[in-house]
Amino acid sequence: MSDAERGVSAPGHVCPEDPIVGLIETMRAVDGRVLFLGAHIDRVMRSRAHLYLESAPSRDDIMQALEAACAETAIADARVRLVIGPGGYLHACATPVEPVPEQPEQVRAITVRGAWLPDAPWREHKTTDRALWMWGERRAAASRVEAALMCDAHGNLGESTRASVCVVGAGRVLTAPCTGLLPGVGRAFVKTVRADLIETMIAPSLWSDAEEIFLVSALRGVRSVCELNGAAVGPGTVGAVARQVHDAYRALR
Repeated sequence: MSDAERGVSAPGHVCPEDPIVGLIETMRAVDGRVLFLGAHIDRVMRSRAHLYLESAPSRDDIMQALEAACAETAIADARVRLVIGPGGYLHACATPVEPVPEQPEQVRAITVRGAWLPDAPWREHKTTDRALWMWGERRAAASRVEAALMCDAHGNLGESTRASVCVVGAGRVLTAPCTGLLPGVGRAFVKTVRADLIETMIAPSLWSDAEEIFLVSALRGVRSVCELNGAAVGPGTVGAVARQVHDAYRALR
């Protein structure tokens, strides 16, 4: 296996030791309107039920908190953060975020082998336990790149620390199945733009020879991975599929 395929490996001892105490949700609001609001709330409520957080705030409580947070700010582009937990804990706030650029941002990335745990269902929920994702981001910072892409023990590509990942190659648009991965709101949006999106395991032979790799999140939209593990992805520029999804995201304003 080449160095470009190998990336770096996650330490085997990384696992959640503290109990899951709450859920978080990060959204983009434009002129006081939260994008994909229904999808965000639905995800929170599914996780609330799955993790048995019966005493967490209700859907109505969450909606009211988000409305109040957006109403309190005159920010055109806002990052809206929601935290809920047992005992009725609820916090929502809005802070400025940069507008979506006209062209997709280009980033460099590394892969982190062993950081995707397909048999860990707790990772399918956006909880306040972010230890493994933060470890990935520290690895990226140490490698002087902007993103870490999480792979399973066999090198199959999963997600980024803050976004879903799509790979384009051989005429196909691919993303990993949501097994041990967060079902991203941005990922769901890609499906509305590209009905041909295929959920499948993305082996090292696929992602190391990809024509495009791009990240997508509800907050930041599309970012194009131009370099992975020190090697150019395709021609090293923004690809046609990334640009198509980016343009559709910008049109939501």
